[in-house]
Amino acid sequence: MKTIVSSELGINKNDLTSKSRKQNLVFARMIFSCICNNHFKITQQRIADYLNQTQPIVNYYLKNIVNEINNNEAFLYDYQRILLKIEQVEQRKKQKEERDNKLSLQKK
Repeated sequence: MKTIVSSELGINKNDLTSKSRKQNLVFARMIFSCICNNHFKITQQRIADYLNQTQPIVNYYLKNIVNEINNNEAFLYDYQRILLKIEQVEQRKKQKEERDNKLSLQKK
């Protein structure tokens, strides 16, 4: 996740876990938090610990992402692009697992 978000948004991986309040980094953390929480069911506290933030900040990200999605086209575009990339990675992983399972069955 960290690699995908930082790569897609053109930021350094370490910036994601920094304390910087630059808007692009806050938006990156917001997207990261939302996807981790909603898509992967990771708790707010675990996300906060990973991002070097507090749980209330992650809660703020999760509450305010809807506002950004509804009112900020660039943010929505970035969010959708990252979701698509994650889905593509998950699909490739699933296909690889299926191929590996097929091969292991053929060897038996």
